[in-house]
Amino acid sequence: MSLADLNLHELAALEGPPRSFLTFYFTGEGGARELKNRAATARGLIEHDEPDRLADFDAALERLNALMDGESFEQGAGYCLMACPAAKVERGFKLTTPAETSFRAARSPNLRPLAELQDEYEPFLLVAADNDGARILQIAGAVADAEEAVKGGVKNRVKKGGWSQQRYARRRKGQLHRYAAEVAERLAELTKEHGPERIVLLGSQETRQQIEAELPDRLKERVIAAEGFDLHAAEEALVEEGLRLFQQEERREEQALWKRIQNETLSGGLGAIGPEDVLTALQTGRVDELAVDHDVTIEGSRCDACTTAFAQVHDRCPLCDSEDVTPIALVEELVRLAEQTDADVEFAQGVQGLVENGGVAALLRW
Repeated sequence: MSLADLNLHELAALEGPPRSFLTFYFTGEGGARELKNRAATARGLIEHDEPDRLADFDAALERLNALMDGESFEQGAGYCLMACPAAKVERGFKLTTPAETSFRAARSPNLRPLAELQDEYEPFLLVAADNDGARILQIAGAVADAEEAVKGGVKNRVKKGGWSQQRYARRRKGQLHRYAAEVAERLAELTKEHGPERIVLLGSQETRQQIEAELPDRLKERVIAAEGFDLHAAEEALVEEGLRLFQQEERREEQALWKRIQNETLSGGLGAIGPEDVLTALQTGRVDELAVDHDVTIEGSRCDACTTAFAQVHDRCPLCDSEDVTPIALVEELVRLAEQTDADVEFAQGVQGLVENGGVAALLRW
């Protein structure tokens, strides 16, 4: 299953008792050792501080170990395993990019790493074209997922003069037009309905310009980069260049999103900045786009009696006065709420204004 096919909205709805939902991310064959060490540490903490939750933890760990035993670690660059018997969940995902090792015991899955990977590696179409032909690569999760080819066969320009040169030029122009129109038609087919939202064009300038000219307006808006490139290079280099241009556009859009949130907030409009305001907006379903700094970590808490999350660490619930309050990684909770309410999640890198204002912000629906 590719990153794009993961239904985070569905995963965000899963929930069990406290400490019963285990999520483990890892890379490579050292995963079994990492799981053993991290699970032992977590178990010791739960046994000491929350002994009544140990049975649920142990039941989930047994299923997580079973998942680990049944996995083959030869094909995926990274892995995500989830287990919660109380919620009847036992799932494993192979990832196409490495995952930072982490182990979480909570009441719901840790979706932040998956959401980050989905955001950073959204599917896009990479078109590599010159007058000889075009390759259309569907890039999903940082790898080429599928490929199509369109034959070009457009002759190079000649230096002969007179009528023969003019006839040749007209014929050549017609060939280029038909070839570019076929590429545009293939792109239209690949992007209809729920296809990739972005297109990167690489190759000769003449061919790129003709293809762009043939694209319908809805596809012209999706072209995020058009640059020259050596089409004789290996596919790995081609994909790497496409990803570089794609992520360059990602950084630009992240800056633009922060600017929109900043302007809305300063004008008293549809903007929220900082953990507390963003959490409140998510809890009421008001968030349309959530911006999260890639490196931010925020401590919060959650009352297990009334299930309310807070942007501060509390020993006693401010709402129901229960002492059954658990520390949480607040960003994970924000991402879960965003996925539950169909808000877009954008993980930003290098947006200094966002970093200096709590690391989280949002555009609101109302």
